[in-house]
Amino acid sequence: MAQFVLKNGHLGAVYSGGRRSVPENTLLLIDLALEWNDFAMWAAVLEKSKGDVSPQLLGSAPLIRAWNAFPFNIIRPVLVPS
Repeated sequence: MAQFVLKNGHLGAVYSGGRRSVPENTLLLIDLALEWNDFAMWAAVLEKSKGDVSPQLLGSAPLIRAWNAFPFNIIRPVLVPS
């Protein structure tokens, strides 16, 4: 089910009342990827939502959780553009 949502769901920012927010689909998939220690899924969620969901909008909590879940040498290319 998570792969279906990742493939077919809208993961970009949602606009409501002139404010941007992160869709529940995106937050759910990030939580599942971190719970399952699935780096490929985590990176795919960030890749699919990167046009609309900035780190400032997402917040630091998921990034800190990813830092604890995955080794730095794996997440560095995702967090630090080369």
